[in-house]
Amino acid sequence: MPRIVESGTQRIPWRLLIIGVLLGLASPWIYFTFLMVNLEDVIKIGIAPIMLTSSLIIIRLLIQGLRFYTFIKGSHVNFNPKIRECILVRIGSEFVAATSLSYIGDELVRAGYLIMRGLDSGKALWISYSETFYDVFMGTSITIIAALYIILMIGDITLGSILLMITLPILFFYLFIFYTGLTGRTFSHTFEYFHDKVGRSSLLGKMINWLKETYSSFSSSLRLYHSSLNKYVILLNVFLTMVLSIIYGLTVLIIYDAGGVRLEFFESLLAAYSGVALGVLPITLGGSGTTELGISLYIHSLKGEWAGAAVVAWRLATHITTLIISFVFLMFSLPLFMKKTQPAV
Repeated sequence: MPRIVESGTQRIPWRLLIIGVLLGLASPWIYFTFLMVNLEDVIKIGIAPIMLTSSLIIIRLLIQGLRFYTFIKGSHVNFNPKIRECILVRIGSEFVAATSLSYIGDELVRAGYLIMRGLDSGKALWISYSETFYDVFMGTSITIIAALYIILMIGDITLGSILLMITLPILFFYLFIFYTGLTGRTFSHTFEYFHDKVGRSSLLGKMINWLKETYSSFSSSLRLYHSSLNKYVILLNVFLTMVLSIIYGLTVLIIYDAGGVRLEFFESLLAAYSGVALGVLPITLGGSGTTELGISLYIHSLKGEWAGAAVVAWRLATHITTLIISFVFLMFSLPLFMKKTQPAV
């Protein structure tokens, strides 16, 4: 089996991550400059709201670790996952997401951990993808509502259209992967066609065969997880995903309320996921600040205020907290990638 995923996690691109960290740490100072915010304005937000928001982010990270564990258990792997290990790896992978491309780097980290536990690449990728699919489906659904709300209620067609143009292709892409996997379509004719064209014994031919086997395992794992045996696990993970969304919306509500911008929880939730829509653009690193830009644009459209101090405070309470906590967890989880267990089915 090619070691694409495995080697990708054992050799973490530290240089790229360092660039991401520096960019993430520089973003608040960029806000200071362009939004004409000074440190006193941020201090006026208050330590209590920032600490409360940071605490919510830590709780959110722990819930993500718990959900990762339930996805593994629901996939019926032939090893006994430990909650502590799952939380370590899941939170540690957030450091990669926060300093590189979202929904790519962190998935490879989690898939690498599962491969080291003995899973084949298809099953490992399914478990990593499953979390992302739930997040994407929940997040894009909220963002679509946010776009329609801003168009119909506020009349901001430009921002609403941008959100829809970003969100709909992402949603359709993940739904396509989910549908083809769930229906068991293996694209065997396509794989066979390319096999014949490039030669089965060639390096490219072996790569195509690996992709075929990986997708077949991915598809069977997806169908097994969504069988009637797992209905309670599925409901639990849907519930946990909803809790994660609520917590994320609360972080915006708390900080902006402390900054003098009165929001309803519904509005803060829409603003939070409007920011996520910009934050997951494939052309941006996770720490580049586009999430904050999206939140600011949405709240400005709603309330007519930029609230620069709140932007910086939210950034410090969420992104910086995530960087610190996830880096610590990543360091503790690294030994888990060095010890490979026997293959599991």
